[in-house]
Amino acid sequence: MQVVSDESSVTRYSYQAANGEPQSHYLGALIENARMLGVNVGLVLLDWGFNPVANILEMDAQGVRYVVPKSGYPKVYRAMEEAKADTDRAVRPYAMTARDGTATTLTMVTVPKKIKPCRAKCGECKKCKPVLMKDKYVAFLTNVRADSPKRLFKHIPKAYRARWGIEMGYRSVESIRAKTKSPKTAARLFLFYFTLVVINMWLYCGADAVLGEPIPEMPLRDYTDCLWLHVTGGGPS
Repeated sequence: MQVVSDESSVTRYSYQAANGEPQSHYLGALIENARMLGVNVGLVLLDWGFNPVANILEMDAQGVRYVVPKSGYPKVYRAMEEAKADTDRAVRPYAMTARDGTATTLTMVTVPKKIKPCRAKCGECKKCKPVLMKDKYVAFLTNVRADSPKRLFKHIPKAYRARWGIEMGYRSVESIRAKTKSPKTAARLFLFYFTLVVINMWLYCGADAVLGEPIPEMPLRDYTDCLWLHVTGGGPS
């Protein structure tokens, strides 16, 4: 679980999911273990695909606020069309039913995307060609409460932008992840966790630099190079 603060992400807990394990199980485990580590879970920002009813009920049982994108269903596309025609319908109740009959109702917020026009007006790129409704709007499911629908309409996309820090965290992991061909799970887990530790150390150093400490900021790759030289004895003592 990555904690987002000031557009940076620090990994506080990582969970090894087993093959075939339900999403709701490891989602609940991530939240519980984050709390055990002292994290105050203010808002859970989930990626696409985490909106089945079982996940929603698990988060409700955990007592957390959440925001998760919703797409891929005619019902959602109809809501986008209605939100375009009437902005007052951009915030509405949304009922979901699982295959086993389990049901829940939450709030769906339909927000228009900011699409920058093509400067060259070439007529060939995606910005010039007709854009589908699903590319013009994005729908979010949430249990966040607000004083008015208008306030919720403004709050949800702003809050979800904090996921940018998480996405940058994913890119950081991929850019310096230690790789191995070993089939041993222990070896692979160690290298993955070690990568997370190195990234966290780099983030903390950057935070110290922002706070005025005499620690120079540097790119993550330069930081790992210096760390490697130090560990192998080829760098400064």
